[in-house]
Amino acid sequence: MLIKHLIWYSFLCLITVRPFINSWAYPDIDLIWNLLCSLNTLVLLFTEKNAKLKPSIMIPLVLFLLAMTVSGYRSLDPSSALKQIYEFFNAILIFWLTVNLDDKKKKVLIFTIFIPSILIAIYALDQYFIGFKYALNRLKLVSPDYQFAQRTILSKRVFATFLSPDMLAGYLILLIPINIALLIQNFKNKKRAILLSIYLFMLCITLILTKSLGGWISLLICLALFTYLLSKTKRFYSYDYLILSIILAAVSIIILTSRWQFFFDLKNPHNSIVQRYYCYKTSLEIISNHPLGGIGLGNFRHYYQRYKPDGALFAGFSHNSYLQLWAEAGFFGIAFFFWFVIVVIYDSSKRLKKNKNVIYLGLCIASISFLIHNTLDSTFFLAEVSYLWWIILGFTN
Repeated sequence: MLIKHLIWYSFLCLITVRPFINSWAYPDIDLIWNLLCSLNTLVLLFTEKNAKLKPSIMIPLVLFLLAMTVSGYRSLDPSSALKQIYEFFNAILIFWLTVNLDDKKKKVLIFTIFIPSILIAIYALDQYFIGFKYALNRLKLVSPDYQFAQRTILSKRVFATFLSPDMLAGYLILLIPINIALLIQNFKNKKRAILLSIYLFMLCITLILTKSLGGWISLLICLALFTYLLSKTKRFYSYDYLILSIILAAVSIIILTSRWQFFFDLKNPHNSIVQRYYCYKTSLEIISNHPLGGIGLGNFRHYYQRYKPDGALFAGFSHNSYLQLWAEAGFFGIAFFFWFVIVVIYDSSKRLKKNKNVIYLGLCIASISFLIHNTLDSTFFLAEVSYLWWIILGFTN
């Protein structure tokens, strides 16, 4: 029993530190984390009573992992592909464990995923007001030709511990809907409401400072969906409308005032909208040439250099996880993934009709926010963000 508790707390510690480990900057530490997480998760699964998944969920997951493995054999970078497959395997284990946790452990795990986000928000604010000045001077000494990093720092787009501001935004929009749900649930408790409001304010300010158009748009869509679905439940009060209306209005104003020029400055080669257009166009061309088998896991960045049109900059990701998944893993890879997602959403919608709890609704919206954001970015392929989605998805099942 003592060993089981120690392993559980070890798992919680691993979940706490995950957002601080940049998989691109610290690949060795990332590998150690994955190994430790797999070990802890497997032991916890073996010690849980009746730890199982429904066949309707297990079958598409196994087929998806099999498709990723087959795709990995065709990779131009076998070690990178193997690492990606292992991360998918690890994520599925985390999802499996979360599904089988009892309610008490699920509450502890929810609290655990919020702990690092507070520190990340503080770090991002420090980065914006103080850190960028020193980071730019350091960059000039270490890597003066790294233009992407220079543009990010000069534009003062915070990224904290993540690869880019867009990745940080993808992480934040997973937490904001849950935080809003907790605030609505605890609105009559003044102390909790104040603490949750401060926390929500910090997350939203950090999201604003990422200046991520994709993050803002994804959050706006999800909050609109949140408002609509919450209106269908019995526990919807006037202050619920007030909280959501203020956030919706704020996000809309930010999009219109802060990034409006990007919708018109289409001749600027560094315009993110223009570069995403190139990524999507190139991804579709790759898919048209390799529709069934794909080009192999982890090969997108190599093929992009061959297919990209004039004016397109280097891209390691397609900025659309579904296009990249289809391009790399082929039709069967994307089909098995969508099969899994559709089954999970269908099951969650049935539970939502029976379960009028606003926290459960917040978890469902958070998982959907990830899916929406991945039409504009590729956080699905980054373990430091996607692990959180698999956990949240486990909460909803």
